[in-house]
Amino acid sequence: GDFDTIRLVRDQASAPPLAQAMDPNNANFGKFWHAGLAGLPAGCNVAATQTIDTTQNVDGQWRLANGVTPSFFVFSQLLLGRHQSVLRQGSTDCTTGASNKTPLIARDDYTDWRMVKIRQPADGETPTIFYEIPKLRTLDEMVLHTPRLGFMTTPGFFSTWMNNEDNAARVTINQTLIVALGKSFEGVAVTDFSPPSIDAEHADPESECYGCHQTLDPMRDYFRASYTNFYGQQLDPDRVDLQADFVFRGVEAQGNGVGDLANTLASHPDFPYAWAHKLCYYANSAPCVEGAELDRVVAAFRDSGFNFNTLVTELFASPLVSGSACVAGVDSGTTATIARRSTFCNQMSQRTGVEDICGIRTHFRDATTLQNKVRDAVASVPDDTFSRAVVEPVVIAETSMFSRANLEAACVQAATNGFAAIYGEATSEEATLSMVTDLMGLSASDPRHAEALTILRDHVAEAIEEGKTEPQALQSAFVLACMSPSVAGVGF
Repeated sequence: GDFDTIRLVRDQASAPPLAQAMDPNNANFGKFWHAGLAGLPAGCNVAATQTIDTTQNVDGQWRLANGVTPSFFVFSQLLLGRHQSVLRQGSTDCTTGASNKTPLIARDDYTDWRMVKIRQPADGETPTIFYEIPKLRTLDEMVLHTPRLGFMTTPGFFSTWMNNEDNAARVTINQTLIVALGKSFEGVAVTDFSPPSIDAEHADPESECYGCHQTLDPMRDYFRASYTNFYGQQLDPDRVDLQADFVFRGVEAQGNGVGDLANTLASHPDFPYAWAHKLCYYANSAPCVEGAELDRVVAAFRDSGFNFNTLVTELFASPLVSGSACVAGVDSGTTATIARRSTFCNQMSQRTGVEDICGIRTHFRDATTLQNKVRDAVASVPDDTFSRAVVEPVVIAETSMFSRANLEAACVQAATNGFAAIYGEATSEEATLSMVTDLMGLSASDPRHAEALTILRDHVAEAIEEGKTEPQALQSAFVLACMSPSVAGVGF
């Protein structure tokens, strides 16, 4: 998988098959077509094949541009279909620029999500090769040198909280605590703790920064021992053996690398409560009320070995969310909120039978007219989100004329472009019954069912009396049902 030498051919017809170019045992290993070479000026003396020694930069020789590493160059070239720039060292006119070609990764590769185990290689074991796409599509285990465990080592987490030498993983460890434990550094100095690894700039106990950095700086070394500043595998001998200190909310531990950090977080008493509170924010737009009922839910979660399904079941069936019984500190009837974008779209997909009706998970080139229209309509509907260094998520609970107008626009688009797909040849009576039971979620046993059905059928009749066709009247009834509290809201 190393590319000390890369050979680039000028003409596509001269490129070897990818099976050879990606086989380390083949004479054509590391030999690829580059789309930008043929268009360079004659003075660049572009040969049929350019050989690039990726270990050095020599005037007059070809090299990879912009500091791109050999592995990323090949990754981008093949998997992403983007030919990165190459240049002749010392010449300003002999730079190819980048261009987009057909990638090996297809859009369908993002539709078959499944669980895959990721582990580090045993002694002498060959890691998984990133460019073996057919093999990657079928793997249930990947072997990588770089450690990947827990949410805090995923590419998504790292790309959200980017790092550099000045920050030196401070943002990474703080955001990790926020997600894992629902807490952040409070800026209060800890007694009887004088870590040697605190940054000298913040080492003065009298400085206003000391309260955070006293515990923040020693804890960041969990990440610095495992990753570079740009989240690659840590190979620096001065850092791989760093010992980190974890001193946070009554728990003290030491360790090396993200594996030890993960174990400390998982055993921290705040861990199960943090994940319960996340679900409360999702359901109630507020944290769970502390007390005996929350303690019961958390105990069930802990006793299940932190089975997330158990937490969801226990919490959503609890009066903390359902309001089915009086719980100290919980005001029944006050947890109703608007349906934010993700919730609204998921509800609409489930209740109409149209997969990804908002087109959120579908590439726009593959999306239907319905998906593209609804996606545009819900773009301004607030969604669950977060802010840097803030423990509480951003969960807008109250409606506004803007969010309501955008939800209504989405309902209109769903009715206009999706009615036939949802209801087919259903009669007016069948369609309105489905709107109540399926779309609004009011089963026949719900006391609101009969009145809701009457309202929709009366609406259809009145629309027809005013000159609308039956399909137009039914579409209007769909919008009315779609804007009802049980669809446009949560907790009604």
